[in-house]
Amino acid sequence: MSRVLISGYYGFNNAGDEAVLFSIVSTLKQLKPDVEIVVLSNDPAKTTSQHSVKAVNRWKIPEILLAVQKCDLLISGGGSLLQDVTGAKSVVYYLGIVRLAKLLGKPVMFYANGVGPVTKPLTKMLINLIGNKVDTITVRDEQSLNDLREMGVNKPMARISADPALGINREVIDLNHGRELLKNLGLEVHEGKPILGICVREWEGLTEYTTKIGRVADGLAAQGWQVVLLPMHHPKDVEPSRRVAKVMTSPAIVVEEEYHVKDTLAMIGNLDFLLGMRLHALVMASVMHVPFLGISYDPKVDRFLELIGLEGAGAVQNLDEEILREKLAEKMCKRSELREYLRTRMTELSERARESAILALSLLK
Repeated sequence: MSRVLISGYYGFNNAGDEAVLFSIVSTLKQLKPDVEIVVLSNDPAKTTSQHSVKAVNRWKIPEILLAVQKCDLLISGGGSLLQDVTGAKSVVYYLGIVRLAKLLGKPVMFYANGVGPVTKPLTKMLINLIGNKVDTITVRDEQSLNDLREMGVNKPMARISADPALGINREVIDLNHGRELLKNLGLEVHEGKPILGICVREWEGLTEYTTKIGRVADGLAAQGWQVVLLPMHHPKDVEPSRRVAKVMTSPAIVVEEEYHVKDTLAMIGNLDFLLGMRLHALVMASVMHVPFLGISYDPKVDRFLELIGLEGAGAVQNLDEEILREKLAEKMCKRSELREYLRTRMTELSERARESAILALSLLK
């Protein structure tokens, strides 16, 4: 039996990263049912419970050493692991795991990573030194590939894949269950009462954007839309979600409880439209063929919108309320066309996401 060790931002109550892990695990097991998967996690018990895998504490060095020693392949990814916007320490951590695996003679893959922004010379040097020692690299977008090349990572030659979460099979998501979850929250789920989901996050101490989003959402509520705020990272996203709801004079529901990634996908699948800041809120909407409009806070959001072929509402730092209102109105009028477009676009992107798993398993001896 082959053992695959996965290193990434897992066990931190972030629905986006858990969707990435869910897809990687599901795809690997589908392609190789007897594969044993171990995950480095911030919350091993929760990771084991949610994903039916073995998990070890990502902060305990003896456990990490043993896990790397026993693995037949290390997967580093997916997600935005190779960036230093949120600090260089995380890059040092993830590359340290990779370096350890290579010292122990293990094959390593950068799995559909998002790369950048990388601004610090030390970070760039580390990515260059260690990135050129891994066995296979896939990235989730073209700019990530360009960023690696600019840092001199060219051995092996990286390939463009797609965000792993785009490989989630929507057929395994129970939409009826999602409908019941929304009903339990107090929403009416039937034609004639459309539901707008909103996913926001904190960013750089800004607050004005939540006021603007709240006013726009309030206008839609006056037109008959039901509004639900869906935090993707608990508890971090709950407070900005509450701020949006507080601006509104019409009632809006804030989802306070954290759900399993399949439940989150099931709820998103029952929305009529999604307005989102979080990258993986937009990815999940794409998987479930739900029309959406993205608000960018980071280049990775712009990269995804470019990949999927849809325009965004602008950057959170200077969000224009009137433009947001106009773009929402325009796209909401074209919901049927957008659903069909996403259905067609996802056929290609889900296959591209699957390619990373095929490459990873090819490294097993």
